[in-house]
Amino acid sequence: MAKIPFKVSARTARLIGRENIASSKGAIIELVKNGYDADSPLSLIYFNQKSDCLYIIDAGEGMTQQIIEDHWMTIGTDNKANDYFTKTGRVKAGAKGIGRFALDKLGDKCEMTTKYDVEKYGKINNEVAYIWKVDWKEFDNADTKVIGEIEADLGLN
Repeated sequence: MAKIPFKVSARTARLIGRENIASSKGAIIELVKNGYDADSPLSLIYFNQKSDCLYIIDAGEGMTQQIIEDHWMTIGTDNKANDYFTKTGRVKAGAKGIGRFALDKLGDKCEMTTKYDVEKYGKINNEVAYIWKVDWKEFDNADTKVIGEIEADLGLN
């Protein structure tokens, strides 16, 4: 008997993001929880009507490239289930590993700038900040694509 792998349609991102989050308020709450789990003492939510942009800003510990690749870009990670306390002792609020897909509920394009905690991770190649970008429209009409065929951009800031 042959072994065959499961495949995950790119449409799944729509199901767990846009269609699973009831409202834009719920999406914002999911993203603020990410900041809380990163030990941010605050979250600032700002909507710029002129540019039609929503900014969610926190002062959390940030992410390295490895964390972005291994956790942020991996659906359903269990790192919060296995490591449920933050560095400062908070119980982490996120648990399903799908909160980033709430971004899809808020707009077609997303850009995240993350500046990681140099004290915790040290400088890597003298760079401490990354920009991650995704165009959620890539998931539209993606019936024939599997999720691994859709990519986000990651670069140094």
